[in-house]
Amino acid sequence: MTRTELELRKSGESLKQVGDRSYVEITKEKPSTGRVYKQKVKVGGKRFYKVARDAAPKDGQAMTMAGFLARANNDTRASVMGVENAKRFGEMIKGTKGSKKILTPEEALQEIVRNPYRRRK
Repeated sequence: MTRTELELRKSGESLKQVGDRSYVEITKEKPSTGRVYKQKVKVGGKRFYKVARDAAPKDGQAMTMAGFLARANNDTRASVMGVENAKRFGEMIKGTKGSKKILTPEEALQEIVRNPYRRRK
């Protein structure tokens, strides 16, 4: 926790302005909440809705990329990491499809960065 966060906590002010992050999520269905973009995005030849969402801080700390990917839906993960890496990431954090053990989102992301899925030519 930073000194600023401690001071805000002591004063009773909101931590919302400290470490706050937002992200864009893509989804097939029209979202009922969040800040929906006027134009759809095209991914893999298909059109998706885009919505801006606020990433809630955890214990006063801003969300990490691994935490974001763990919370994201499959379409959003695939747009960030690619389809195969997104699939591997989901399997690693859930312990499915032959994963030896369940990894934390941080460990899973580090593994994918070290050994990304490579398409064969």
